[in-house]
Amino acid sequence: MSQFIELAKKLNATLGPSRAKAILSKSVYVFSMGGDDYLQYYDEFTDEGRSPTLSEQQQQVNAVIGNLTEALMELYEEGARKIAFQNVGPMGCLPFLASNGSCVQALLTMPILHNKQLYEALTSLAERLEGFKFSVFDYFPSLLDRMQHPSDYGFEVGSTPCYYSSSNGYRGMGLDATGDTTLCKYPSAFLLFDDGHTTQCANEQLTSLFWNGDASVTRPYNLKQLFRRELIK
Repeated sequence: MSQFIELAKKLNATLGPSRAKAILSKSVYVFSMGGDDYLQYYDEFTDEGRSPTLSEQQQQVNAVIGNLTEALMELYEEGARKIAFQNVGPMGCLPFLASNGSCVQALLTMPILHNKQLYEALTSLAERLEGFKFSVFDYFPSLLDRMQHPSDYGFEVGSTPCYYSSSNGYRGMGLDATGDTTLCKYPSAFLLFDDGHTTQCANEQLTSLFWNGDASVTRPYNLKQLFRRELIK
């Protein structure tokens, strides 16, 4: 947020208020946030030997959405008008968390709650703030369906990553220092590159949905529409 405020000041000083305002209002600001907050929150409870209750999960979601909404209000006050979000994915089913194919329920529940409240919060802002427009890519079902039905999307493997370490399982993510690793021969056949990241082929599919997907996956506008949409003066 501080970096954006500093950028706005520099644009004002360099281009003048009128041109700076035009640039800031026509730009699209893309976000993907919340996942790390829920993972860290969940880890705090596993250290205690338990999972957070549904009430505790809801409290965390409320806190994250509240902070996010405040940040968006600040962006709006500084001139931002077009906001795009990739919502939180099915974290609990990623290999670095799932055990023996069993998903971590709390890390499915919190993203589901988050995604619902995120859309509601953005809708509320759009109703209250003149010129505020947004796009949300529904990443959660888009990734989960590919994990569960990879062949429907041209993948041979949905839940096992391309990158594998025989020493410590599906590590990757820069965490394996042993050098005892195996990289699959055809990464494009895999949905997941390592235990927490999708392959380039998967990324191309997912970003295409964000860019020009229909309202079943990206709403109320896709990213392409958001870039082109004229704002209310």
